[in-house]
Amino acid sequence: MDPKTLLLGSKLKVVVTALALVAGSVGGAFALGVIGVPSVGTVDNSFGPVDDETTVIDTDLVVVNPNPIGLRLGDSRIDYTVRMNDVPMASGNKSGLQIGSGNTTLAFSTRMDNSQIPP
Repeated sequence: MDPKTLLLGSKLKVVVTALALVAGSVGGAFALGVIGVPSVGTVDNSFGPVDDETTVIDTDLVVVNPNPIGLRLGDSRIDYTVRMNDVPMASGNKSGLQIGSGNTTLAFSTRMDNSQIPP
């Protein structure tokens, strides 16, 4: 057998074994709950400054990240709508999110047009 073929074959086996080991480790960590998918923990809304035209709605969204490392989600975006009695009153978005390990609070401030409030 050609020595080059033998050497190439053994390198390929090492690479395939290493990839299988990494994939198995990640799959095992996910199955054991060591890593997981971030989720929304809580959402708290409160009213901020109010004038004749607008009312500011301050929102704190807690993201629970069960992973041991944080995430920077530069291209991700959260779109949200504030509703009162199922009526959309204000909306906004936030992008370039940074989520640490554990709980991270993301703060939003949205201006509501007071003319949307029924008399």
